Amino acid sequence: MADKVFFSTEQSLIMSAAGRVTITLTCKDVSAKVLNEGLELQDGEVINATRMNAAALKEFFARKIQDCDEKKLMMIHVRHYVKAFNSGAFSNHGFFFDELIINVNNGL
Repeated sequence: MADKVFFSTEQSLIMSAAGRVTITLTCKDVSAKVLNEGLELQDGEVINATRMNAAALKEFFARKIQDCDEKKLMMIHVRHYVKAFNSGAFSNHGFFFDELIINVNNGL
């Protein structure tokens, strides 16, 4: 997975002076979408970017899940991923999840 996401595509820049930057997503079809415009950064601040290959990430998760299943291990980080990914739902509807006794330790 390291070849397809994060490490091999990571780029960092240390700001040589305070300024504003625009963060733009460039898609495969070469279309662009501005994600953040006018982001203010300080002198010496680090800005970092990378890309993620969703197919490689899904393949990585599938391998890890299979490995844990074969070794009879529990993926402890699942609950953290589920809560972070669904943070809006948990903050807006947490009372309902509590009422239904939803346990994110087992995924969702």
